[in-house]
Amino acid sequence: MPDSILLAGGYGIVGTQLAAMLSKRHPNYRLIIGGRSFERAQMLASTLPNASAITLNTDDSDPLANVQETPHLVVSLTNDSGDKLLSSCLRRNIPYLDITRWTERVRHAVAVLPALQSTSSLTSPVVFASSWMAAVAATLARGASMDMVTDAITIDVLYGMNDKAGPNSAEYMDRLELPFEVMEGGLRKQKKSFTDGRLAHFQELGDVAVYRFDAPDQLTLPAITGANSVSTRIAFSSVMATRLLKMLVRTGIWRAISGDQFTSLRRAILYNPGTGDHHRIAIEVVGREGDSSDVYRRMEVNDPEGQTHLTAVGALIQVDRILGLNGHIAARAGAQYAEAETDPALLRSTLEEFGVTVLDFHSRSGGYPHKNSPRQHS
Repeated sequence: MPDSILLAGGYGIVGTQLAAMLSKRHPNYRLIIGGRSFERAQMLASTLPNASAITLNTDDSDPLANVQETPHLVVSLTNDSGDKLLSSCLRRNIPYLDITRWTERVRHAVAVLPALQSTSSLTSPVVFASSWMAAVAATLARGASMDMVTDAITIDVLYGMNDKAGPNSAEYMDRLELPFEVMEGGLRKQKKSFTDGRLAHFQELGDVAVYRFDAPDQLTLPAITGANSVSTRIAFSSVMATRLLKMLVRTGIWRAISGDQFTSLRRAILYNPGTGDHHRIAIEVVGREGDSSDVYRRMEVNDPEGQTHLTAVGALIQVDRILGLNGHIAARAGAQYAEAETDPALLRSTLEEFGVTVLDFHSRSGGYPHKNSPRQHS
């Protein structure tokens, strides 16, 4: 029987796209589509040439207990909030890839992993790829900083309002009222969402006001690159939507409607998925080379098919890396951040293969070029 890949939550928006990509790219691997709804899993599996469906609940004490065959890799595309699926994989030494954890859950998983692996020698990879778009942005940022002493990394996101979106995206936004930790000037500081506004430049669109938000990149990149400051900011393609959300968060209204009884109201504000829209990311890296000359590097990522497509491509890259396919060296055993060990050149080639453009801008003239210099925005 050929090796198999289990997609937990595989019939969601990202999972469906990833399944199609894997089926075409790796026809020798069988896909197992798992989720709480067997009917939805079966519906997707029936459209793929080499796939099957199972019922899988990540809240079970041992989610893999009733899986008939041992998969070669488990990809978590749904919230593994109790680490039950992670523990289930550790118990069986099955490689595990998670792309859904927000920052605190990544931090928690890394902290408790020694206890979770007490029944396992951890001879398989445990890969956390929850940074923006399955670690795509953070990997590119790391690649831009590899030959310099890194001072600051800035990741600015422009989220298309007509983009496809799954419930995980909405749940992520539900957490906007919670403070989060960043590295700024070499010190750990608490920040709040939709503060520290600045103007980010996007080709063809001009300057856009973007604001702080919580993303695992701000946890992983300081540790990986040694950067003194790392920030992630976001805006929506609708200026009015950005202003509305900023007002709701800053006035405390968002906190006031954070309870379960207001879930439908929050979804009405944020969760209005469309058919697809451009997802743009601007990445800036500032540092110094060996001769102490200032270096500024900037790149822009644009996926015309949107953030769920970019996430699926990022997840595909991690599957290739973990399994050692398409030029990647197979991932080492043990826990790891995806952006710390992914080859940026291979990532870029795969992005281009799937229609994602990455444009580079460089300057060595004393830091920021005038046109794209960061400016504060209230």
